[in-house]
Order: sequence, then structure tokens, then C-alpha cells
Amino acid sequence: FNHVASASQFDTPLESTVFGAGRVEQRFGTTALAGDQSSYTGAVHVIGGTLLVNANLGSPVVEVDAGATLGGSGFVNDILAH
Repeated sequence: FNHVASASQFDTPLESTVFGAGRVEQRFGTTALAGDQSSYTGAVHVIGGTLLVNANLGSPVVEVDAGATLGGSGFVNDILAH
């Protein structure tokens, strides 16, 4: 996600646009994932900005770079922090 707005929320499940396996990269701003994201099993990489997971995220690992932020009230599996 590299959007122009400082904050965006996605309520639509990722599998409808990424089809299960894929790659999500958070690069700038704040992005909130809501709704059921448990079917998404692709990679998630927080390169910059903030990714708020306010849902169950099915990705096996969320990778977070130095200076980036992962937060929210949802569930993630493993976290790989740099």
C-alpha cells in the first residue's frame, strides 16, 4: 500500500483482489485492514508507515522493517522484525 492519503482502511477481504497467495507491501502512511482477512496467505511486508491489523490475518509471517510499525487489535501469526 502506497496511497496518497495519510490514512486508508480496507474492509474488503484481500483474497478478492490478491487471490490467496500474493504480496502486500505497506510503504507509507497508515493502512488499516479490517474485515476477515484470514483467507489471505501471501506475504506481508511493512516497509514504512503503519499497518494496523484489526482483523484475523492469515499470512504466515508479517515482516516489519526498522522504522515501520505494525499495530491493531487483530491477530497475526508470526512476526519477523528487523
